[in-house]
Amino acid sequence: MNQSFVAATGIGPLLNELAAALPGTEGVVLLSTDGLELAMSAGTNPVSATNLSAVAAGLHAVAEAADRNNGGHRVDQTLVETDFRMLVVLPVAAGALLAVLFDAVNDLIGTQEKIAWYADRLSLRLASVDLVQTP
Repeated sequence: MNQSFVAATGIGPLLNELAAALPGTEGVVLLSTDGLELAMSAGTNPVSATNLSAVAAGLHAVAEAADRNNGGHRVDQTLVETDFRMLVVLPVAAGALLAVLFDAVNDLIGTQEKIAWYADRLSLRLASVDLVQTP
């Protein structure tokens, strides 16, 4: 994780606020579309962040491929629900994704709206940062 990137963009507090806003949050990670973790909330275990980044990038790539094959234009979010956990992956800027892993909740719609609100704030902060490397 690049601390100067986190400090320059001011995204650290937003990631921490999101983690605090959701009950049972296990991880909040900002990652590149190729799975490199860019930043994480203070409460996210670094080993878990690495694993979460890899899984989130892979799931988003699969969702994008499925979307293209079915005539779609973009993936707004990818949601994986298991017995006790939920993973939401959202694109927040060109080349960046937000992954949030949390306990399963009764109010999934409200939780998704809260995550989307924070994703919008992250998008605004990252709008001036070029995350896509050009040759």
